Amino acid sequence: MKKAFFIMLFFFLGGCAITYTHPTKNSQEFERDRRECEAMAMKNLSSRGIATDCDAVVGKETMKCLETQKGWRRTN
Repeated sequence: MKKAFFIMLFFFLGGCAITYTHPTKNSQEFERDRRECEAMAMKNLSSRGIATDCDAVVGKETMKCLETQKGWRRTN
């Protein structure tokens, strides 16, 4: 079961590279915003008692922050 999970995770992550665009920011600013959003996601999840050792959960919260608070838009 565990092996099947990792195989599915590999195909899921390998097949969906997400890129972002912003009308006024560059890639360096994206990395800064991403780090800030990731830190906020970890803090928010921890304060709600949700484990932060799951990259999928942290990633979802980080993407939400990038889009709603930092103005980035997914291109695919």
